[in-house]
Amino acid sequence: MKTFFIAQELWELVENGFVETTTDVRELRKKDAKALRSGGHTGATAYEVDTCIGIYPAGRMLGTSSDHEVKEASKKELIEIFKVLEGELGDKPYYGGDTFGFVDVALIPYYSFFHTFETLGNFNFEAECPKLVSWAKRCMQKTSVSKSLCDQHKVYEVVLELKKKLGVE
Repeated sequence: MKTFFIAQELWELVENGFVETTTDVRELRKKDAKALRSGGHTGATAYEVDTCIGIYPAGRMLGTSSDHEVKEASKKELIEIFKVLEGELGDKPYYGGDTFGFVDVALIPYYSFFHTFETLGNFNFEAECPKLVSWAKRCMQKTSVSKSLCDQHKVYEVVLELKKKLGVE
């Protein structure tokens, strides 16, 4: 699952140190999206996965870059990505309609990072993507979801520790 890979990459950052790159997040998304499409994935699920590919690099740059311009660009990229996801959700209670399904399972782990993104990016998810926040809160009412996800404030504390270890302020 993606959450495992993110944790592994974070651990590698702690072990090996952070090297700031100037790689354009949009270029990474295009490359990863092309790889997904060439793998034969089709339909709305591939589209949402396509969009999510950009969340991790943009979030990483927001949390680890000391360059104000890079952080602002990353914040704008994250908001743009989450607005696309909100648009796909529309007025439905879940991505699959009335039923909590595969796409919801794939996307809900990002809710654990909302507080971190908001705090580091100095924005408010509720103001930017109210339908997405309502969806996340609806998902969190499910015991299987609420017991599976990390607490948002604990995630933020871990990110702050990582920043400290990496020497990023």
